[in-house]
Amino acid sequence: MFELAAVATLAAVSGALAFVGIPLDRAGRPRATEAAPAEPGAPLPTVARRNVAVARAIASLSQPSAAASASDPFAMLLPPPRAWQRQPVEELRLPLVATPGGELDEDDARQAPAVLYLLGASYHAIGDYERAAEYYEAFARHDPSADGACSASQRATGTCPDAAAALESAILFRRSLGQLDRALDDAELYERWYGETRVSDAARVSNEAGTMLSAQGAHVEAASHFRRQLDTYGRHVAPARALRMQVRLGRAHWEAGEKQDAARVFRGVVYRWRHGLAERVATQPDEDRGASGAEFSRTLEAVGEAAYLLAELRFDAFRGLARPSYGGDGSIEDVDAWVSRELRPWVVRKAHALRDARDAYDRVAMLGVTEHQIASRARIGQMFRAFMDDLGSAPVSRVTVDGDEQIADVRLGTAAWREPALAQLRLPALAAFEQCLRTAVRTRHFGRWSEQCAVELTRLDARAHPDVQELRPATLRIHDGAIRPKSGASSS
Repeated sequence: MFELAAVATLAAVSGALAFVGIPLDRAGRPRATEAAPAEPGAPLPTVARRNVAVARAIASLSQPSAAASASDPFAMLLPPPRAWQRQPVEELRLPLVATPGGELDEDDARQAPAVLYLLGASYHAIGDYERAAEYYEAFARHDPSADGACSASQRATGTCPDAAAALESAILFRRSLGQLDRALDDAELYERWYGETRVSDAARVSNEAGTMLSAQGAHVEAASHFRRQLDTYGRHVAPARALRMQVRLGRAHWEAGEKQDAARVFRGVVYRWRHGLAERVATQPDEDRGASGAEFSRTLEAVGEAAYLLAELRFDAFRGLARPSYGGDGSIEDVDAWVSRELRPWVVRKAHALRDARDAYDRVAMLGVTEHQIASRARIGQMFRAFMDDLGSAPVSRVTVDGDEQIADVRLGTAAWREPALAQLRLPALAAFEQCLRTAVRTRHFGRWSEQCAVELTRLDARAHPDVQELRPATLRIHDGAIRPKSGASSS
């Protein structure tokens, strides 16, 4: 019933909009104009008292059910305005007549633009988010200075339109509908109109705009946007929020392939966090007055991301040290010379790179962010295992003994040198993968990293860490009076 009543009222209101001079397209939507009126808040052309009656009629619609809101993917974006509280029936019986000459008194002229806002709220409530965005945008463009201030009677009916809130709703709807270009245009308008008067809200909208640029793959533009955001709002918001702006800037550089620029930003983030900012954020109240510690948790996760990506640069340096290739004749003397001249120096460089990367990942794990703890342990295990693979696949020389061709094991010169080295790498690899998996089980945080750790453990020690798929129970059937494993099923 609510939906039918809302649709019927919307049809009537669309006619009222045409009556008062608001341009509509064939679908009954407000037609976009190139620019906002020169004077914000100017009366609509040829307005009439019918606007007020229509606005009150819209306000009479009831709030959608809680069940409908719970199943609505947009329900948590912004709640419908208070205008949906049901009004007395007598309010709907106002005569829809125009005053002489089509003029409105001052109070009615002030309420006329509210029709656009209430139409947006109408479509918001019935789940037509594209039309809701169109009417919210039209209202904001017509009267960007509307700040929700109104008379006591308007507050009582919930008809106090707020242009900034309407435009932010439109941004969220456009983004969720995948209309990123329209959302970016709205965000640009929001920052232009409210960047100085609603700094905190404008900073939030600016963050949304940068995120949308990244989603479009415009990472260079996103980095420029976040740099401007930091310069514009960084000094006017809480230190924790400014730090998260820095992390977004660094991430945009990273995704644009500008990893050295990202590293400079991330190093600044980690330094500030470890030199006093962590204590300040831990003792300050949350900016959004949400759950206690929410601001600290959000900022800690951002710092953890910065530290993790810095460690990833060390991982890239380790991975970039490829094992030297061998191109000799395969004799023992030639291989031994190659081991001394090229392989052993490479082993030393590789070991130093591994140590540096491991220390960086250890610092990430110390921050206590679960996702980064698991990923860091997985990376450490991967490095030790990769080092093992490189050493274990070193060249093998072919020599002739008494006329018979045999394979002589001269990896790293002698087997006595090679085996202890591989064992020294295998143990920390196992320990890292085990710690990765234990953390995932303890925190119930499973994903690609925990899955990789399980695979690597099976590869390194199948006896102690068998493949999970091999542990599934065998299918049983009754045969000759006895329960036996079904043919073809594993009984192990």
